[in-house]
Amino acid sequence: MTLSQLLFSFTGRINRATFGAIIAFTFSVGVLQFLVFGLGGETTANLALAVSVAVSLVMAWIHTAATTKRLHDLNKSGWWQLVLLGYLLLSLSALVCLFASQYVPALATIAFGVMILALPISLWAMWVIIQVLFLAGTPGRNTYGDPTSLSELDIFAAGPAAQGSLKHAEYMSPYSSADIQPVQRKPTVSPRRKRCSEMARLGHA
Repeated sequence: MTLSQLLFSFTGRINRATFGAIIAFTFSVGVLQFLVFGLGGETTANLALAVSVAVSLVMAWIHTAATTKRLHDLNKSGWWQLVLLGYLLLSLSALVCLFASQYVPALATIAFGVMILALPISLWAMWVIIQVLFLAGTPGRNTYGDPTSLSELDIFAAGPAAQGSLKHAEYMSPYSSADIQPVQRKPTVSPRRKRCSEMARLGHA
């Protein structure tokens, strides 16, 4: 798995350590984004807002892709994270209704009903979060492929250009790996030992 596949692909599996590293990365980018956006002046407010929205969309994509691959590691579909989205939407709807009930009292009843509906979904969402953060993946191969650890990621592999250069050099070489044989060194005998051996041979003769 390459770096682009790790960050943007929705296929494959990642374990808890890899998922935690990605979440730490997205959180750090979010903090840096907040600091840069907060320090921007009024003249650069529009540009900072545009950059902030673009970075947020990219980080949301990376976070969703990482959660999908982590769910795959548990042999579960990535669609399970829609439970989290449903809980967030219901909670937001309840807050909006509560705020609007100051002007339309009937909305208080709707807000209460939405909170009752969100309660079981919140428990389900909490269980999904616990699994993603703390439970180990299925051992061996599952429906979504083989497990991948952070040390096995092919992040620093040679790119296509470098791989092509290596293949070209191998093709242009007049020697193959089968033609290259290890050099066998002959044992060396000192002149003194050689004379002793000759004298001993003459004595036996």
